[in-house]
Amino acid sequence: MNSSLFSTTNLKRILFIFSLIFLLLILLFISTNYQSTTHNDRVSHNLDRKQFEQIEDFLQQLRTQQSKPTKKTDLLTSQQQLTKIRTALLLYLQDNYQLPTELNQLVGDYLLNLPTEPVSNSKRVNNRLDQQGGWYYNPQKINDSTNLLTLIEKSLKPNLKSTKDYNSPFKPYQLLIVTDEQQLHLKQGAEKVANYPIGIGAQESPTPIGKFKVKDKFPVTGEQKEDYGDYWLGIDLWTKGGSYGIHGTGSTTPITEQESAGCIRLKAEAIEELYHLIPLQTRVTIK
Repeated sequence: MNSSLFSTTNLKRILFIFSLIFLLLILLFISTNYQSTTHNDRVSHNLDRKQFEQIEDFLQQLRTQQSKPTKKTDLLTSQQQLTKIRTALLLYLQDNYQLPTELNQLVGDYLLNLPTEPVSNSKRVNNRLDQQGGWYYNPQKINDSTNLLTLIEKSLKPNLKSTKDYNSPFKPYQLLIVTDEQQLHLKQGAEKVANYPIGIGAQESPTPIGKFKVKDKFPVTGEQKEDYGDYWLGIDLWTKGGSYGIHGTGSTTPITEQESAGCIRLKAEAIEELYHLIPLQTRVTIK
């Protein structure tokens, strides 16, 4: 055996080579583990992302279901909601000779609640027309030459870009009841937009004639539903015989054959529509 192979110099070289090999093995091991960990992290991240998206999809479905119309008031068209709230504004103006400083001042005496703007599904109210949804309300000043309907249109509008959902000039709601025709007419301005057959007071208790307002409205509950149906619209008339209103009925007799103690009776679907459509203080003419 050649002793020069184990010389000090050769031993150093051999140790150096083994050290390099060992170091390379360590680096290879670290690299393999890192790639495996990175791959696992990526898989885990993808799984987390997928779960997140599934959860978000589920929550979005819940939001959509909650935003779907569940009440008649939510099924009004966009134009009807706008006309309703503008009518309430006009009635406030006629009663108080000025517009309210805040739109929510209508709630209570004129509206049961502030309607949602249907296109954006928002009740947001802003005095800047920023087109971000909800209602734009900026009460305009009144002078002797002011056209009140134009004033209302300028003061209140949907806070949106132009949309085909709103394309009609403002004409306020009012009710006309013609007793000898047994008809209730829903009017916008001078135009009759819907007609409903009605029952009126009996000969010994005729329906009063005159000009009135809707003073209150509420759903009917309990045993009273048999006599008054599902909804009551009270008018500001009181006599020794009691208060008068427009209401439904639980009777199966044809509506025009029914006689009351002076109230106006409507079919169930008609009183429900009017209950949600017209604001408090709406003008009622009975002739």
